[in-house]
Amino acid sequence: MQLYPDMIELSAVTRTYTMGDNEVHALAGVDLRIDVGEYVAITGPSGSGKSSLLNLLGCLDQPTSGSYRLDGEAVSQLDDERVSELRSRKIGFVFQSFFLLPRLTVLENVLLPLRYAREPDPQAPARARSLLDRVGLSDRLTHRPNELSGGQQQRAAIARALIRAPCLLLADEPTGNLDSKSSADVLRLIGELHAEGQTVVLVTHDAEVAANAPRHVRLRDGLVEGDDRRG
Repeated sequence: MQLYPDMIELSAVTRTYTMGDNEVHALAGVDLRIDVGEYVAITGPSGSGKSSLLNLLGCLDQPTSGSYRLDGEAVSQLDDERVSELRSRKIGFVFQSFFLLPRLTVLENVLLPLRYAREPDPQAPARARSLLDRVGLSDRLTHRPNELSGGQQQRAAIARALIRAPCLLLADEPTGNLDSKSSADVLRLIGELHAEGQTVVLVTHDAEVAANAPRHVRLRDGLVEGDDRRG
């Protein structure tokens, strides 16, 4: 029996930033639990705490107070090296900007997260090709990013995020730089990944994008204002 069944467990999490003589309370006591296999959209107006929450969920920042468990591990109790290892092992990131390296091929970009792995993985190239086939880019393996459309670049970025089989896919405005057709393609792909069991947290300002997720968490003034499930 799993001791900590939640994928994400935030308890009374605060995040305060000091700006000159002022303190900014970005998160004011967030309690949030997300189960393994859930697809959750997080929204909120500017200044609601979305970016601060995203940074905490992605292990890019630590709470000022409160606790964060990711897949049963107490992130708040780990040192920087162990947090970095946890982040690379358990979290796949998809950003608004694709962050593909222009001099590398699509296949090389997908393999990039494994470049500094402690032990080489002889199966990695085959797994990368399989992922690129999964996202519809099997005929673009040797192309450079500038030879792809925006939607294709984002799908390549999703394949890169999945190369280490993360338990959490964290998507930050993944359709923000895409046209409506490419946005629909990317959201369809994320929905398919969720249907296959992937835990997904999508942060967006767009209500139409958020509507693709079965669960919708709304932030305001650093607190959870609403938490709705459909279906």
